[in-house]
Amino acid sequence: MWITLITLRIKSKFIYRASSFIDIVGRLLSFLFRIMIWVALLGSGARFDTTLEQMITYLVITSIVVALTSSTTGGEITMRVRTGSISADLIKPISLKVLLFFSDLGSNIFNFLVIFLPVCVIIVLGFGFLPPPSIYHFLAFLLTVILGTALQFYYNYILGLFAFWFFSNPFISWHFQNVTNLFNGQILPIWLYPAGLAMATVFLPFRYFTYEPIALYLGKTPLSNLPTILIIMLTWLLLLYLIERFLWYRACKKLVLQGG
Repeated sequence: MWITLITLRIKSKFIYRASSFIDIVGRLLSFLFRIMIWVALLGSGARFDTTLEQMITYLVITSIVVALTSSTTGGEITMRVRTGSISADLIKPISLKVLLFFSDLGSNIFNFLVIFLPVCVIIVLGFGFLPPPSIYHFLAFLLTVILGTALQFYYNYILGLFAFWFFSNPFISWHFQNVTNLFNGQILPIWLYPAGLAMATVFLPFRYFTYEPIALYLGKTPLSNLPTILIIMLTWLLLLYLIERFLWYRACKKLVLQGG
């Protein structure tokens, strides 16, 4: 069933081939633009505690992690609530959460293979790429990416559940365009943040979506910190799961009171 859900999602993405081509061109131009910014900044003599090779690698790995861990679950739930199709989802023999998770996974596999991978290959061939310091750094990277995928899905899913109370659900677009991108290190590595802001990210779940896997890959975060990082990620995962269960229970009651 899981493989079928993933396959159907990938097939649906192939319908819009022209859109995929435009996405590839757009991602490539965005990459080149950001690389040129770092070439100018590092060439100016300013000290950023990093090198151009590290930043190019960071940009490439960030794109890969974002492609594999991104989630549109919040928007999907909001759309289903607004159209009323959520009532049919409640009686299906498959959990809505499972359905949305594997739909996300199918979309992410498509985006990675068709859009991000070709762009990353062009960038790597043109500008170079740093391998991880050791196989252990790479394994730590893979493990944290898997947990980061689950964390981001649950977080997005929880935001989507607010559509049961706030019909238009303004949290999705505003939140992910501002709060998440600031604290997950997607735009700028957290090791370049001011000390106070970097410390604040430690107590939020966002840095574990994207930044920590990449920092482990590059060796910016030592492997000795991996057990602590895993404990924090698993704690957040448990906490988000409990919040999601509570909100889902309340949301189902809310939907019934509204008449479906």
